[in-house]
Amino acid sequence: TSKLNYLNMSFNLLHNTLPYFPIVGADKVDLSFNQIQGSIPPSLSNASEVYLSNNKFTNFRAFLCEAESGITKILDLSDNHLSGSLPDCWGNFQFLSVVDLGNNKLSGEIPSSISLTSTYIQTLKLRHNNFSGKLPSSLKNCTQLKVVDFGKNSLKGTIPSWIGESLTSLVFLSLKSNKFYGSIPLNLCHLSQIQILDLSLNDLSGGIPWCIKNFTSMVENNGYPMPIIPLQYDPNFLLAFNNIDGYDNIASIMWKGEEYDYDKILGLLRILDLSSNKLTGEIPIGVTHLV
Repeated sequence: TSKLNYLNMSFNLLHNTLPYFPIVGADKVDLSFNQIQGSIPPSLSNASEVYLSNNKFTNFRAFLCEAESGITKILDLSDNHLSGSLPDCWGNFQFLSVVDLGNNKLSGEIPSSISLTSTYIQTLKLRHNNFSGKLPSSLKNCTQLKVVDFGKNSLKGTIPSWIGESLTSLVFLSLKSNKFYGSIPLNLCHLSQIQILDLSLNDLSGGIPWCIKNFTSMVENNGYPMPIIPLQYDPNFLLAFNNIDGYDNIASIMWKGEEYDYDKILGLLRILDLSSNKLTGEIPIGVTHLV
């Protein structure tokens, strides 16, 4: 029997709730940029890539907790009206590589079960919600993470040292505009592949680590920018991105008091932002190695 490989109804004015979708092994479902509301049906978990961003969905608990197969690799639910706590049912999705829940109204603590996606997860974006509490230590098991954006939440505590110890593949890390306090852990200097590090708008204190010079990927190579996260995951990045395509990695960067979304020129950016904290002491000479 034949099956629908690709369903694309994006950029329309579709509204009301989603009907039951009897999807079986579809490669991609794209309903982004519409006005669809209500709950996300669990049958969509049968699709490898699910793009539902920029709608008015309010609930995805059934999608996560009643998943029919959980084969989804890319899940983009950003820019919706999702609210309440994050469902603790991530064990149903063992193949996720990209999770984007940014720009919603989610709250509460980040559940430890989100680390059950640890085998393949490379991009995790929870930015611009109202998550609170500390970062779950179980995230240290997600050793393939390259992009982590938890900016603009109400997360608190000290920045965990396990980020530098276990997440050494990170290229992009944003914890900006939260409630983190204490010193910047020296173990962050193990992030030798980091190219964008944003810890601004927190309550960090103490000195800037001397080992900041270890951020060698922030330095251009012979005048040519080193490759960063591609705008889209595509087959040219088989080893780095597990042959996933169709998802745009967009970075929100503060520049001269204004926030901008970068995509097309993301590969040119090298950013270290420690502004609006309570850091003291001297500027370490290692900073000059990054300029």
